[in-house]
Amino acid sequence: MSTQTRAGIRAARTLLSLLEENSSEDFEAAESILGGEKELATILQLLRKYKEHGEPPLSVERLRDIVRRELVGLRISLPDMASIVHSVFGEIPRTPQGTTTEGLIDRVLQLIEKQNGSPSAQVDALTSLLIAGFLQAEPESMARVEPLLRDLAIRALTENIAMFPTLHALAQLRTQWADRPLHYQPQESRRHLAERLLFDAEHLHSEVFSVIARDLLREGMRGPADGAIAAVRRMKPRKTHGE
Repeated sequence: MSTQTRAGIRAARTLLSLLEENSSEDFEAAESILGGEKELATILQLLRKYKEHGEPPLSVERLRDIVRRELVGLRISLPDMASIVHSVFGEIPRTPQGTTTEGLIDRVLQLIEKQNGSPSAQVDALTSLLIAGFLQAEPESMARVEPLLRDLAIRALTENIAMFPTLHALAQLRTQWADRPLHYQPQESRRHLAERLLFDAEHLHSEVFSVIARDLLREGMRGPADGAIAAVRRMKPRKTHGE
């Protein structure tokens, strides 16, 4: 093997490691720091776009898959899962005789999708079910569910450029739990600002952090048509889970 070939292999491994260990937001932050170096900034921009292409944005469908995976992984008994569903929704959906816990989870997730038209309404229902499941499974389960909610909220806020097109719009979210917006730097990346928002909320209000994280996740999943969809659904007769 020639020296040039070995050098090429090392360079390829380094590039693959760089892509694996850094997110699109990391490359965006580096791009802002090295903006004066046009050649390096161009390379970082290409790396960021590559990562963005390979990372599908967080959607309600993806959130539903995450909630299903977490609930199934808790290995909750069928009676306990039925109790969780009843505590969250006030009733238990009809399921075929001999259904399993996994089957009940699937049925509830289908109903959440069917009966909640707007993304934010589905997020509320999904996260309520998730939190109730963790509380049923483990006495100290919030230590596991809170980091999950935090990471999901950070991702949703980072990606939602439609509803939060600027750093200023993201920073204003802090007024939900504090008396002033979060201070930020003009060159700061969206992800870094979203991370600081969540950690600020956790630092100031750790006792209700799960509620704040869930609210921010809902905000991050909100779309321009969210309000219109909710208004249309309010005009329709509401069906019960048993129907």
